Amino acid sequence: MRDYLVKNGVGSADISVEDQALCTKDNLVYSLPFIEEVQKEYARPLRIGIVTGGFHLPRTKRIAQSIDAYRRFSLHYFPAYGSHTRPDNWFKDPVGRKVILSELKKNMLTMGHEDELSDQ
Repeated sequence: MRDYLVKNGVGSADISVEDQALCTKDNLVYSLPFIEEVQKEYARPLRIGIVTGGFHLPRTKRIAQSIDAYRRFSLHYFPAYGSHTRPDNWFKDPVGRKVILSELKKNMLTMGHEDELSDQ
């Protein structure tokens, strides 16, 4: 993603990469120091864009909403789709079906348990 952003005009200095997380909740938590550092430069709350797989977006949104620190920001979600998980083809593609059904299962199993969420 970093390379894509740079190739499309975003300056390297404007990109922070979180590469330690092993699950969605950790990714959001580990990203907070980057966000809080940028927030120091602005008088009003930041607008934050969260890009994730379109199929993964509902769970990502629930997890972000369960983290108190994110409540002070304006969060905007952007779905990204891969060749196997596009809305018009995932059900025809064995890999796409596996990915989508796995995410659906995680969503169903974690509803109401956002404070305990991980990707396991």
